[in-house]
Amino acid sequence: MLISSTSAAFRESDPYELLIQQLIFLESQPKFDLENRVSSLESSKNILTELDTKLQAFDDILDDFLDPLSHPFDEKSITLNDTSAFTASATDDAVFGSHTLQVSRLATVDTRLSDQHTSSATSIVTALGTGAKSFSLSVANPTDADADNRETINVSVTLSGGETDETVLENIASAINSAMLAADDAGTIDTANRAYASEVNETSDTARLSIRSGQTGYSNRINFESDTDGLLAQIGISNASVVSGATGGQVKTVGTSEDTSDLTSELVLDGLTLYRNTNQVTDALEGVTLNLSQTNNTDIEFSVAPDSSGIEAEIEDFIDKYNDILTEIRTRSTVDSDTGIRGEFAGDTTFTSLRFNLREDIITEVSSQGVNSPSQITDIGIDINSNGTLKLDDVDQLIQAIEEDPENVRTLFAASDGIAQRLSDRLADYLGFGGLISDRQENLDTRTRTLNRRIVRFDDALERRENTLREEFARLQESIELLQGQSFSFSAFS
Repeated sequence: MLISSTSAAFRESDPYELLIQQLIFLESQPKFDLENRVSSLESSKNILTELDTKLQAFDDILDDFLDPLSHPFDEKSITLNDTSAFTASATDDAVFGSHTLQVSRLATVDTRLSDQHTSSATSIVTALGTGAKSFSLSVANPTDADADNRETINVSVTLSGGETDETVLENIASAINSAMLAADDAGTIDTANRAYASEVNETSDTARLSIRSGQTGYSNRINFESDTDGLLAQIGISNASVVSGATGGQVKTVGTSEDTSDLTSELVLDGLTLYRNTNQVTDALEGVTLNLSQTNNTDIEFSVAPDSSGIEAEIEDFIDKYNDILTEIRTRSTVDSDTGIRGEFAGDTTFTSLRFNLREDIITEVSSQGVNSPSQITDIGIDINSNGTLKLDDVDQLIQAIEEDPENVRTLFAASDGIAQRLSDRLADYLGFGGLISDRQENLDTRTRTLNRRIVRFDDALERRENTLREEFARLQESIELLQGQSFSFSAFS
């Protein structure tokens, strides 16, 4: 610190240097005391920071309990033992209750097929002649302003002499795909709403044209808007009947509405037949999403109930973080009767009173609760231990209380005099800028800075003292060496 490593190596065996270091060490004791005080202040600040972290974590949970839009007790789940035909999920908006569901039909995309053509034949060109042939088809493209909006896509194909029917169908498919892609690139339609065309071969010597909608359901059907040159009619793809044998048309009956179309899903919910354009049904039951996967012939039961596992986890988190605070304060407030060592908070009413007040906030009755409603935390299966900590003793009692009246359980915590509101108000005095913990930490920082300045000044003084001692001992050593030299000179004359 005060002596360089090089100098120290040369002075290591110097008795004067050893004496100087011993003197400096003895005179450094006040500085060591200051450093110990700094260490103690830093330890105190770390303890406050740890408590602040625990309080903040608990306060975050209380914010969730007080959130008017999303409360832990509002969480719902679906009980479904048979997932062969569908799965289901629920949001907080779902309503408790039991239901039955049968999936009669799944939604599918609209697929149109042309007549079956002999691949090597030239019947299409023979019937229509060569040159450009035009037609148009429309696809669904919903907008915010118009959920039923459709966009018409114009397509043009050039027929050349000698082209086989397979080649013509391939060219039509390519022209449709190009027109759809161009409309997508231009922003006329969304990618998901594009129709797709392809030439398919049922056998090695036959060919068909297939056009498929981008999404399922009647609302996403394909409409043939115009066939100026009769190309669609010639290949048989615009037939308004279901495909039969080699004759083209609709793979599934398109119909004229959701309930007459085989493109929609059909489900029987609680005895009521519903039709939807997709296999994900979000508007049949409020807050419930049904994902249809397979048809079935019998009713499958499912129910909406409190999310017992999620609610239990929320309550356990609430309890754990509350107990952490009480345990932290209690541990820091003890005095060891054998050693007399006092905890950081021993005798400090700022924090010992917090522990007492938190316990009071927990056990005090919520007077605003109605008759026969839970008014104490013990009414929902949470026990209070002798040391003030909490324990979820009866999960079934908690879930039953929520099923019977979730609003009353919510207000037990979130009412103006509710448990979570009282606890939140209590912590507000301790947390954040200007809170009791922040003020205490700032005070510790101020004291630490003062002590560190004193340590720096002490170091400077010790360095000056060390240099002074070294100079004095150097002069003393010179005097001794001079006297020794004179003594040798006198001895030489004798």
